[in-house]
Amino acid sequence: MKTTRPVRDLQKRLLVVFFCLVTTFLASGCSSPKNVPKIPEFRFVETTLAKGVKEVGGRDVLLSPTQAFTTEDTKVIAHARFENLSGRHSVRWEWYDPRGKLYCASKKYRFKTARKTYVKDAAAWHQMSIKGDEAQNHPGDWLVKIYYDNALLTSQPFRIDPVAIAQKTPKGLPPILSISEISFSKPMLYAGETAKLDVTLKNSGPGDANDVYLELYSNNGALVYESKRQLPVIAKKEGRYTVSIPVQGDVSMNAGKASLDVLVVEPHFRVKIKGKRLIIPTRGPRSPNLILARFATLESESSARNRQIDINEVIDVKVAIQNIGDGPASDVRVNLVNTQTGVMFLGRGEGQVLSREPARFPSIAEGKHQIVNYRFFVNSDFSGDTLEFRVAASEKTGSHGFSETKRVKINTDLQPEGYIRQVASTGAAGGGIVVEDIPDFEVDVDVNIPQTAMRNPDAVAVIIGNRNYQNKDIPAVKYARHDAEVMKQYVIQTLGYKEGNVIFETDASKARFEALFGIKGNPNGILYDYVKPGKSDVLIYYSGHGAPDLKNMKGYFVPVDCDPAKVSLNGYALDLFYENISKIEARRVTVVMDACFSGSTNTGTPLVQSASPALIRIDNTAVLRQNMLVLASSQGDQVSSWYDEKHHGLYTYFFLKAMGGAADTNKDGRLTFQELQDFVADRSEGVPYWAKRLHGGRTQTPTLMGQRSPDVFVNY
Repeated sequence: MKTTRPVRDLQKRLLVVFFCLVTTFLASGCSSPKNVPKIPEFRFVETTLAKGVKEVGGRDVLLSPTQAFTTEDTKVIAHARFENLSGRHSVRWEWYDPRGKLYCASKKYRFKTARKTYVKDAAAWHQMSIKGDEAQNHPGDWLVKIYYDNALLTSQPFRIDPVAIAQKTPKGLPPILSISEISFSKPMLYAGETAKLDVTLKNSGPGDANDVYLELYSNNGALVYESKRQLPVIAKKEGRYTVSIPVQGDVSMNAGKASLDVLVVEPHFRVKIKGKRLIIPTRGPRSPNLILARFATLESESSARNRQIDINEVIDVKVAIQNIGDGPASDVRVNLVNTQTGVMFLGRGEGQVLSREPARFPSIAEGKHQIVNYRFFVNSDFSGDTLEFRVAASEKTGSHGFSETKRVKINTDLQPEGYIRQVASTGAAGGGIVVEDIPDFEVDVDVNIPQTAMRNPDAVAVIIGNRNYQNKDIPAVKYARHDAEVMKQYVIQTLGYKEGNVIFETDASKARFEALFGIKGNPNGILYDYVKPGKSDVLIYYSGHGAPDLKNMKGYFVPVDCDPAKVSLNGYALDLFYENISKIEARRVTVVMDACFSGSTNTGTPLVQSASPALIRIDNTAVLRQNMLVLASSQGDQVSSWYDEKHHGLYTYFFLKAMGGAADTNKDGRLTFQELQDFVADRSEGVPYWAKRLHGGRTQTPTLMGQRSPDVFVNY
């Protein structure tokens, strides 16, 4: 058998048909061509398959319309109806066999109407022979495509069954089938998207329904679906079965409407049920639209933080990329560059692990955003007064991204730009897409630092932020360094300490702890040397890991070079810490610790492998001295949490917020330690509530130890 024979022979046989077709095309309208000043818009009405066609009174009458044929049928008629035909156009048909190969095709037939005239109602048809022709040897699922002006107008599936199946003698009692429910999962279908058609069948008859299959037909060639689905046995006497079929809109689909017809066939008793026609609103492709929603330049590492960019300073450039279109953006790539002399790109990311590759996201849904941080070092070679950053984002199609330049002045207060916006959604129930909250690029407690009139020139502070640990099994304390840096600003600006009296440490080792606070039997460390007896107030702040010794059940600071499994040897004991600072002749001592000593990390995993969180014991003798006060982020067996959105430890964030004035509940311009404690430990608004909310029900209760709770901490 030659595969070209059916195409060649059928084209010869169909020349007469198409001669009639052209005549029919121009004459089958229910009215003659009309001469009007404005031609109505052309509309394709529908395609119908049938076993024959005849002309009655100037109209085509289809004989036995169906999508199910047998090898005993003589032909298949593909009949198309149009409205408002005008001008010069062409039409052609293509027929595809069950293998998906082109079986036969018509040539392109052209037609035209006179100028300023149109045919209101017209039809055209084309036939393919079955019985006695090659098609009789290819039973199965077929497809006919109709092209109008070389554009695909519609695709119509149909089936040719062998006569042996079509005439199979039934056995047993018949089923009584009905379609109890038809549903479509989306109110409208966009090009490139997929919805689900659910059809529920019920068999109320006395016999099982065997070999049932479901067929789908549409007048819209841009709908892609499985044209036939074989179904399992549907049991007799109220048996039910629901079939789900994906329906996709091709990327070429336009706005309009598409019909979807359902035909259920039981071949043995020759039962055919046609479901109610579904009319589906269609839309063209959803398009993403990427924008630079937010841009900010921040100090990262500086010898003197002042919310300005200075020479020889590490800066972070943070951007939020948002998709404000009505479709998802795929394969999103973001890049930010600076080509100025003296501006060195360090990498993309947060903390110590940076990447030099462009940021890449598999997808950004409509209304959503992604935040990317870039780190630079501005060295002494930079001679200008303005930094220039080029920000660009692209997506899969290359058509919906952006590229723009942002300029930032040197030695000028830094201000973020932009905002995350609400995005309208066509057809959404609420009229808009829910947009997730975006973390502030600059956190409120980082920028709203009170500048008071307090002056405490003899006061001494030790501020430690231990973030990066040398032991690979110890996770970083993500915000410890940032906690310490911001606390330093509060100590200077709000409490009135001299900057030269602030001992600032990051990633302190065991040797550094001993140098600061002394060793067993010798408290004469650096802090001891800074204090003026009877005149100096002392504030000690620590953010980092703590751990218990599982044998003596005592707590230890974890220096960055510590092995927590041997913390009694290379940690710095809390008992020793309190003992040594109690021997310092300070006027008042305040200790603030955002750390837990239970042996757990922020994620709740043990700091010491194979160990459970422990309840530590603290020698309170030194703590209860009259001049000492200790504020701790959690109780001994609890975990101290992070507040990721605010880029701080949870306790430190609320402690700083209290210092900023939020805890001065009586508005007398004075913040006492008790007011501060009440604020951070509030079960409705403070640390306990947010620990539970942010960390899956976690319990964290800040504590205050000492006799100075009525004392004033801040005078505003």
